[in-house]
Amino acid sequence: MEAKIIERFRKKKIKESTRKNHTSTLREVKRFRKSIPFYDLSPQLVEDWRAHLVQHVRAVNTAGAGTGM
Repeated sequence: MEAKIIERFRKKKIKESTRKNHTSTLREVKRFRKSIPFYDLSPQLVEDWRAHLVQHVRAVNTAGAGTGM
């Protein structure tokens, strides 16, 4: 996924700010769980992700942005 972010940035499909945002979000997802299989996607996983963000991310708005809430 990191390579895809870099590729999109190099091809000017995304701006520097978007690249930073995607990289930061990916890093936090990996910190939350090393992998997330499709069959694990559930409302409970979303709640767990939000709780993780609230606990580990400085800004509450940033945590809310990561969940679409």
